[in-house]
Amino acid sequence: EMSELDRIIPPEILNDELYQCIMMLSEEAPLTNVLEIGSSAGTGSTEAFVRGLGKNPSKPRLFCMEIAEARFNALQDRYNDKPFVHCIRASSVSLEDFVSEKTVSLFYQ
Repeated sequence: EMSELDRIIPPEILNDELYQCIMMLSEEAPLTNVLEIGSSAGTGSTEAFVRGLGKNPSKPRLFCMEIAEARFNALQDRYNDKPFVHCIRASSVSLEDFVSEKTVSLFYQ
């Protein structure tokens, strides 16, 4: 059976007001590095960052974190021709900091 992490999910931010805002700020802000956590397959907000940062005169770098292997592979394939995009397969939360099953169960109760 396929895990939820193996599924390529559709973008949540695409050609809407937030997408336009990310793109505009990424193009104009004096940035050096940008970190996006949970880049998924690289469509949506990641695409807005790439489009904006690609035009930014400061030549900032974009670091995209994605833990799911299938999504990471799609992300890396999508942006392998963009040297300023650095894809990292990692979680922003250490395994020790994940909440326990018991904590989740108590939360729902």
